[in-house]
Amino acid sequence: MRHSSYIGLPLLTLLLLCTTAPADPQLIGVKKISDTAPHSAFTDLAYFKDRWYCTFREGAAHVSPDGSICILQSAGAEKWDRIAHLTRADGDLRDPKLSITPDDRLMLAAAIALPKAGGANTTSPT
Repeated sequence: MRHSSYIGLPLLTLLLLCTTAPADPQLIGVKKISDTAPHSAFTDLAYFKDRWYCTFREGAAHVSPDGSICILQSAGAEKWDRIAHLTRADGDLRDPKLSITPDDRLMLAAAIALPKAGGANTTSPT
């Protein structure tokens, strides 16, 4: 049992470091960066290679067959440029998420709601 005490102390120290609360975050501003669609939602934000990237779903409504994915880019989070607009004629693109891969690339993952016979949708990854 001597080894378990040795392992337990570093683990306890790690847990305490992980649970230490950072300084209270403060909201310093809110700015609209896009309003081209009647409904925009499901945002994600990433900082990658000195640029901000924001992705979100655009469509006519919360659930609509025209859902598309927009990607904006900004150097300083003031001026945003639309760098991609992804669409699929066969379904509703949804829930875009940004990740930085282990080999240092920016990755976008999303899902598509495909229409079923009878009008209902199913969701599958893209």
